[in-house]
Amino acid sequence: MVKEKVLYKKRAFLNSDSYGGSAHVIAEVTYDDCCGVSANLHIADCTRAIDLSFPTHDAKARANSLRKVGMLIEVLTKFEEAILEGVPYAEEAERKSKEERKKRRKAKASSGPTR
Repeated sequence: MVKEKVLYKKRAFLNSDSYGGSAHVIAEVTYDDCCGVSANLHIADCTRAIDLSFPTHDAKARANSLRKVGMLIEVLTKFEEAILEGVPYAEEAERKSKEERKKRRKAKASSGPTR
């Protein structure tokens, strides 16, 4: 009889409740007597999904899988830092866009009705 043991399982929505959408992540690491350890990561946004496997069947595969996890952590950490660095630029662009819309509404209102 094959016995499966869940070593780790996490399902989480990536967007905040106020943002909505179906973006999510599912991370799962299981062990069974027949196949050993199985590690998979599923990441999805509203229109796309990817599935990543992290093989553990031998020492080389395990080392590579751990390298993949480390690389993902490193890239995502730097990605987050770059987004944070870009926030002031995004805020300035948003402010300018609001000002332009306000100017257009004001100009349209002061021009009176068109015939």
